[in-house]
Amino acid sequence: MRISKQLNLVVPLNRGDEPKVYVHATPISVETFETFYSVIAKTFTQIYSGGYGTIGGPRVADKVMRDVAIRDGVWETKDAIPGVKDGLIGEIRRRANVLAMTPKGEWEQVPYDSARSNGLLDQDEVLFLEGTLCFFTVLWWMHTPDQRLLMLQSATSLLDARIESSTCTDYRNYLSTSTTVGNSGAKVAASSVPS
Repeated sequence: MRISKQLNLVVPLNRGDEPKVYVHATPISVETFETFYSVIAKTFTQIYSGGYGTIGGPRVADKVMRDVAIRDGVWETKDAIPGVKDGLIGEIRRRANVLAMTPKGEWEQVPYDSARSNGLLDQDEVLFLEGTLCFFTVLWWMHTPDQRLLMLQSATSLLDARIESSTCTDYRNYLSTSTTVGNSGAKVAASSVPS
């Protein structure tokens, strides 16, 4: 069996009585990985040697990555060479979108950075997502293509997240057809109600 190479992350954010919000993220490009492979590999090693593993890793991966990059002197951009903060973290954020239901009951796709800055995501959600998105990136690139699906599914099951081959637009369309927005107001005839 051949598994699609396009494995994307979908993270649901539960908001009590409000409709869920979903974050859809795609892996960083090969070029970005080749530029920042050392920080990604060291972050992976530190997450597991530090005892965080798949339980704590998603909560701290962004912080571990920042610490590794600062220690290596590559956090900030220097002499037009992108640092991890703008290059790698920036790419991780650019490849994520938020899917939220509008008051009209339609699913809207918003870039992650815009959702962060316009208040669509609260502080707790941003803290959770920053670590989760970095963890997804690290696991994606530090496992072979044959191992990725198994490792990603194992890690994301603890987050109630999913690995999808759908693009963000496809996933939004899926949500549009699978989500009900409450009672339509239509009345069911008494004779058609099962007893």
